Amino acid sequence: MLPVTPGGEDFHFYPKNKPDIQATMVGLGTGLTPGLHHPNMTFNLSSLKNGVAVLAASMIKLSEQIKTKYQKMDDSKKG
Repeated sequence: MLPVTPGGEDFHFYPKNKPDIQATMVGLGTGLTPGLHHPNMTFNLSSLKNGVAVLAASMIKLSEQIKTKYQKMDDSKKG
């Protein structure tokens, strides 16, 4: 099995240079050919629906965590 590397993806370097920034990359399995950033690159457009679903679920979870955090802060101020 080959190791996973960031390749030439710029977003990989943001958290390395600014540790307070959180970043991730999600591989969607889009059937990408002949390769990422190739001028003739094509992929299965319907797989983008999966990416939208993953990002939407992530944002919902994050917003719930933030809401809970601020509710706890408010509760601690009250009592």
